[in-house]
Amino acid sequence: MKRLLKLVRVWLEDNWRLSLVVIAGLGAVSLLLLFKLGSLVHGLSGAEFELQQTVAHSAITPETLLRNPLYLPYFLALYIVQLGPFHGPSAIRVTGALFGLLGAIGFFYILRKWYTLRMAVFGTALFATSSWFLHTARYASPESTYLLLPLLIAGVVHIQGKARSRVVLGLVAILGLLTLYIPGLIWFLLPAVILERRIILRSIKLQPIWFVIGLGVVALLLLAPLVAMIMWPLGLSNAQDNILAILGLPTHLLSPMQFVENTGHLLANIFAYNTQGALYVPGHLPWLDASTAGLALIGMYQFVVHFRLDRTKLIALVGILGATLIALGGPIPLVLLLPFLYLLAVEGMKWLLDMWLSVFPRNPFARMFGIGVVVVLILTTSLYHLNRYYLAWGHSPETRAVFNKVP
Repeated sequence: MKRLLKLVRVWLEDNWRLSLVVIAGLGAVSLLLLFKLGSLVHGLSGAEFELQQTVAHSAITPETLLRNPLYLPYFLALYIVQLGPFHGPSAIRVTGALFGLLGAIGFFYILRKWYTLRMAVFGTALFATSSWFLHTARYASPESTYLLLPLLIAGVVHIQGKARSRVVLGLVAILGLLTLYIPGLIWFLLPAVILERRIILRSIKLQPIWFVIGLGVVALLLLAPLVAMIMWPLGLSNAQDNILAILGLPTHLLSPMQFVENTGHLLANIFAYNTQGALYVPGHLPWLDASTAGLALIGMYQFVVHFRLDRTKLIALVGILGATLIALGGPIPLVLLLPFLYLLAVEGMKWLLDMWLSVFPRNPFARMFGIGVVVVLILTTSLYHLNRYYLAWGHSPETRAVFNKVP
């Protein structure tokens, strides 16, 4: 223990600036996620109310978790909430807020590895203050588990660094196994494992035998619900439907024309005209504002130009697979693309800043002006989304008409 404390103290002394940024960021994001968590809309939606009643009446049991483990991370967290004395709106929504915080941490880690600390702060601020992120994290729905995707990508990025940390290896393995139960994420996990198989195997070989055996036992325990879900389906479900749900695929094939129409609706919801209703956004505003959409388009162009980079291939995999799975009409929600789009926006922001700094490489006033413009852009965009979520959406009569269930 003394040795561990000494290592932590030395690391904090060497990385005090990063530590301050992380602590301040965690506090700010936590405040945004918990502010009026149970009272912003003065009630629950119909789906939230059903979930709240399930928890209030202790209807989540180990048997249901074993035989119907879809969204297992979410319902495991709700099961823990169920054991406590508080089952109101805040308690039901705090699970999504936790996943949102973990997603923001993963997003920051990715940017810190790919870019500078400054770009990591700028990009995470843009991501964590978006109304799309806030709504997903603060709404009681299993869809909030998709906010764990940045954390999973962060694990892949860390493994690419050829890390040998026993703790990190175990956490990444557990997170990867848990994400198997989130519809569609298996398509992202398996390619990552295949691409990084040599590093993973080399890391495992360097671990002591007791760790490898323990990790194998944990893996078998976490895979047991998947086997039970297929072999002994619960209720009216069957093995075929459960397999399709895990894969994130629809039960009926779409026509090519319907697939094209779904793709058009997907792009419209993100960039132009949202049709998802008052449950999600005020009016028909798209998920992305004009400035973030512009940055994302610039970032997309930059990734195409530098296609040989590993991060380009990773983002292309997430974006193309995610858009295809959503357009197929399965159980995968649009929020799957949220971290992908904001990674593109950060790349676009970096390109604009680099272009400006390349013109004035030695002029400190010009450099400060360019950085100041980016800061103003982030502040105005963040304020727009915060007002849009906490004021325009949270206080509109249409929203209150949807969130009218009081437990």
